Amino acid sequence: MCFEIMGTGAMLLGDHVLFDITPNITDWAGVEDSLGDYLESLEKLESCQVTIPLPGHRKAGCFKERLQALKLHHRKRLEECRTVIRSLGHARLYDITGNMAWNIRAADWDRFPPAQRWFALGECLAHMDHLIKKGEIIRHEEGGLYWYEA
Repeated sequence: MCFEIMGTGAMLLGDHVLFDITPNITDWAGVEDSLGDYLESLEKLESCQVTIPLPGHRKAGCFKERLQALKLHHRKRLEECRTVIRSLGHARLYDITGNMAWNIRAADWDRFPPAQRWFALGECLAHMDHLIKKGEIIRHEEGGLYWYEA
């Protein structure tokens, strides 16, 4: 949720638009496509004339450029998900997430701190939900486990 301070060019962004990290877009119970909702909200923000962006933390920057960068980041991340699924074939979310590139100080997926692994899994799941909704991948259930394939 963002709040525009009318007539000032300022907008309180919370964690919706961050400038030196990407917000963690995760899967939420009862929300069919969290990532799709987020991308749609970025499109709506395009029409706002923000000259003083006020993120919830960290530094600020050029609002319009950051909106474009966030959309590009997620397009690349979606392509990475498709690539990993094609390379693994029939894959579980944990395996897909572990084969993606993450900007974290850990030698490999097995050494990710547990909280960061949780965030990564939630973000990957939000991307899977978006690809399912777009009809680009399929989710199967086998023995109580979900598997994904292109």
